[in-house]
Amino acid sequence: MRRGAGHTCGSSFATRGDASAPETDLVSGPAIAARRTEEARCAASALGAAEPVFYDFGDGKLGEIVRPPSGTLRTLKQALAATIAAERPDIIVTWGPDGGYGHPDHRLVTAVTSEIVASQDVRPLLLYAAAARGELPQVPVVEATGWAETAPDLLTVRARFEPQDLAAASRAFACHASQYDAASRAALVPLFGSVTWKDGVPFRPALDGAVGHDLLSLRRTTR
Repeated sequence: MRRGAGHTCGSSFATRGDASAPETDLVSGPAIAARRTEEARCAASALGAAEPVFYDFGDGKLGEIVRPPSGTLRTLKQALAATIAAERPDIIVTWGPDGGYGHPDHRLVTAVTSEIVASQDVRPLLLYAAAARGELPQVPVVEATGWAETAPDLLTVRARFEPQDLAAASRAFACHASQYDAASRAALVPLFGSVTWKDGVPFRPALDGAVGHDLLSLRRTTR
């Protein structure tokens, strides 16, 4: 999904991750937000993707109780819906219901995104990022966070990749120096490539049935 392949890929972030940068001495707040914003931009550039969209909700606060109780999520829904309407994407990839590793904000972004797409008669193909049961690398950084696993029969869509795509993913992951130590940033993407992704990065179709190993060939099956 690189621009050079004739496709445009972008990303949206509900928060700037201002609560945590474990590989730094920064305290929660604007300094972490600025650091992680630049890391997100670095990763997008490494992947040849468009400039990220940031919605600026507080890290860890998407589910906070306000008045009305759903006020924060309602505002997030409006922001996401506006982006989807403007960009008219063929494919949307978000976290699975597990939030990847249980992160509450991730789970809520999944729920709101799914709600928006499910309301549309003409909708993009919504895919949940996932890892097949038993195929996660057995390394501390993965085990410590408790990454979720999915039954293999549900992962009916895969995105084939070339060595240069894996190299770009490694460069993108290396951008996140505030989140992962140098050894993890160097090793994790190659490990996923050989252990988890192998014949293609797996996805779980969220709302519409889709089967195939060439992700981009599926992009208009629901239109």
